[in-house]
Amino acid sequence: MRTTVVWDEALLAYKLSSEHPLHPIRLDLTMRLARALGEAIAVTQVIGSATGNPWYQLFRPSDTIGSRIASQYQGATSNVQGAAIAYLAVILLVIALAVNVSARVIVATSVKRASR
Repeated sequence: MRTTVVWDEALLAYKLSSEHPLHPIRLDLTMRLARALGEAIAVTQVIGSATGNPWYQLFRPSDTIGSRIASQYQGATSNVQGAAIAYLAVILLVIALAVNVSARVIVATSVKRASR
């Protein structure tokens, strides 16, 4: 079975109704999620899926939090493993929020300094 996705930013301008499932905001969020999942899978394929200490093995297969979640979520065999993967997702979310908040603070500080 083969799946094809047809996408263009112009589709966001087309509005059916406010209750329709293909509302432009839903389409945009769905495509962003699909793109992020695709990037996570691509990173997993590029860097490999090796465990261990990657600090002294810079050019060997390694692992990231996102690639660990992407590669092991479907194959979780126990509740403990599923919970550990969910915990990794929460850690990744906290890191992403911290980076975004830090970036917003830096930009706000830069704008204030530039306006003086």
